[in-house]
Amino acid sequence: MSAFPAVHYASLLETFTKAVDAFNNQDLKVLGGLLHPNAVLNRIHHRKDADALRGRADVIKYLTDKLKADKTQFTPVAPISLSIRTGAVSGTGHWEDPQGAKPEKISYSFIFTQDIDTNEWSLLNMDAAQQP
Repeated sequence: MSAFPAVHYASLLETFTKAVDAFNNQDLKVLGGLLHPNAVLNRIHHRKDADALRGRADVIKYLTDKLKADKTQFTPVAPISLSIRTGAVSGTGHWEDPQGAKPEKISYSFIFTQDIDTNEWSLLNMDAAQQP
C-alpha cells in the first residue's frame, strides 16, 4: 500500500487544525489564506439559504466583525471524521463565546478542496448546526 493516502490524510488534518487555530486566535490573515476564493460559510444560528455568506472576502468580513465582538472559540471533540476522497472533515464540537454566553454543542461539516498542482487544501464550505 502506498503512503500517498496517509500523506493526504495528514495534510488535510493539518489544514483543518490550522483553520481552527487561526479562528480561535483571531488570526484572520492566516484564516483568509486557507479559504478558497469561492468559500461558503453557513451560519450556525441561521439555517436559511439567505444567511449563507459566499466568497472569501465576505466570509472574512463577517468573521472579522463576529470575532471582534464575540471572541468566539470553536473546539472540535474527538472523534473527527476525515475523508480525503471528498475533502470532508466533520464531527461535533463546542462553540463558545467567552464574553458570557452558554457554550453550545454543535455538529460541523467542513469541505476542503485540494489544488491539483500544489496538493494544498483550501476550505471551500463551512457548515455547522446546534445540537439539541
